[in-house]
Amino acid sequence: MFSLQETGETISHFLAELKVLIRQNKFNTNEDQEYIFSGVSWENYQMILDAIADESWCRTSYLDGLLKIMSPGLNHERIKSFLDAVIQTYCFEKDIKCFPMASTT
Repeated sequence: MFSLQETGETISHFLAELKVLIRQNKFNTNEDQEYIFSGVSWENYQMILDAIADESWCRTSYLDGLLKIMSPGLNHERIKSFLDAVIQTYCFEKDIKCFPMASTT
């Protein structure tokens, strides 16, 4: 777990480093990757969300100052696709209406 100081300079540095990781595509691996940060204010969380709004590679969660940034790996995507096919086939065979929404919540 990383501690994130509540200064604008640290947040700016964090966002810059995050964008470097995005550009280098270090999150595109077989394994899921997780980074957890403590001491993140709600305002800083909102800034981080704004900074990564156009990036589809990561998932975020926030609770009581803890920020988790997770990138599903390729194995996660393969399993998800397989389960999606199984469920859709079952629904088709049983004549059940099914509306796959992927990561839409």
